[in-house]
Amino acid sequence: GPACLGVSPVVGFGPPNGLYIQRVETGSAADRAGLQQGDRIMKFNGFDVPDFDTLVDKIGEKLPGDKVPVEFVRGNTEHTVTVELRSW
Repeated sequence: GPACLGVSPVVGFGPPNGLYIQRVETGSAADRAGLQQGDRIMKFNGFDVPDFDTLVDKIGEKLPGDKVPVEFVRGNTEHTVTVELRSW
């Protein structure tokens, strides 16, 4: 899709739910929303994120400029941020 969040997943490791962020692209939608390496994305726009493919599919349903809630865990604390998606 034309929209981009700007995160790379930790590959081959993860809990039963959620997606650990390996890297956040500087200046990306994720970076501007405050997401960080090590955060675990739990939901994107209300949908569970069990793996990277699911996240990519859900991002692909959106357009640059769309604002979506992202629920994530940092440490032991749950957070929700509104992310304005960007283009590639």
